[in-house]
Amino acid sequence: MIDWLIQQQYALSLVLLALIVMEQFFTRKLGISMAYKLWALVPITLLLNNLPQRAVPIAVESYSRFIVGLSPSIEVEQTDVGLTVWALGAALLSCCIIASHVHLHLSVKATDNKQQDVYYAKAATSPMLFGLIHPKIVVPVNFSSLFNPAQQALIVEHENVHRQHADHLWNAIAIGLLVMFWFNPLVWLALRSFRVNQELACDQTVLRQKNEADKLSYAKALVQCAEHASAHNSLYPVFGGKNTLLKRL
Repeated sequence: MIDWLIQQQYALSLVLLALIVMEQFFTRKLGISMAYKLWALVPITLLLNNLPQRAVPIAVESYSRFIVGLSPSIEVEQTDVGLTVWALGAALLSCCIIASHVHLHLSVKATDNKQQDVYYAKAATSPMLFGLIHPKIVVPVNFSSLFNPAQQALIVEHENVHRQHADHLWNAIAIGLLVMFWFNPLVWLALRSFRVNQELACDQTVLRQKNEADKLSYAKALVQCAEHASAHNSLYPVFGGKNTLLKRL
């Protein structure tokens, strides 16, 4: 297992580094939509890197010699320290992710407006798309008092665009890769860049047909949300994340 993980690092690191540089310097030149789609190169690279290779027959002209001793020695296989460290790190990160998911899930309460599939959650500090199979739009309990009706409609539209883009599935893949390759610092940096492109692509879709007043209201909602949002990276795409605020504005 540890050998397989090491074998993936060269191709994976090259692709992640290229995508991080792309997000930092070339998102506008490539176009927001295309920049986000390019992140599909990560699972594609891993898939191509693990395609079965055709077996090539090798001629063997040498003979093996065996020496039989009266007192054969038995080698005791040592525990693979690297695999143990990786497994502990992956297990710890998985426990944190599961605990965060369960904590948020237990705090979700249905709202009166069920047509929009919007739910309150005490543990939510920002609107987000929550869940994997049937994702729900989850908002903080102060959602109605924090945003005016026009902003609420824009935020709900933003989260619905996340659902249309299947971002809940892409985020699940991203979190899975984070757990698997947690020891590679480029994976953590790439997750942040991935989220930036994800939010920019969603914003572009929402604001494509909006007037200047709607865009200004949207920007104000981003700032208001960032003031109340948690500072750490969320497992889910959130509307007003602090890490992506400046670029989105």
